[in-house]
Amino acid sequence: AVEERRNEPLVAEDSDALVLRLYESRGARREVDIDFYGVTYSVIECDLLEVPGTTLSEGSGRVVLEFKPFEVKTLLLQKVRP
Repeated sequence: AVEERRNEPLVAEDSDALVLRLYESRGARREVDIDFYGVTYSVIECDLLEVPGTTLSEGSGRVVLEFKPFEVKTLLLQKVRP
């Protein structure tokens, strides 16, 4: 049986970080600006298995990503506490 989870954020298996998975769907290069509207996150790009890679932000309210055609990106978002 598949468990249905509606309106619940995806949480990483080995931490309390949120997982944000994005993809480019139109077959073109794109730049995307993500604004977290006042919430500060440490943002780490990782692979599909959520193995951490490049740190994109260590405490910002926004991040800019560049996508290749049909590229999938997975981000780990760790809320920065004041």
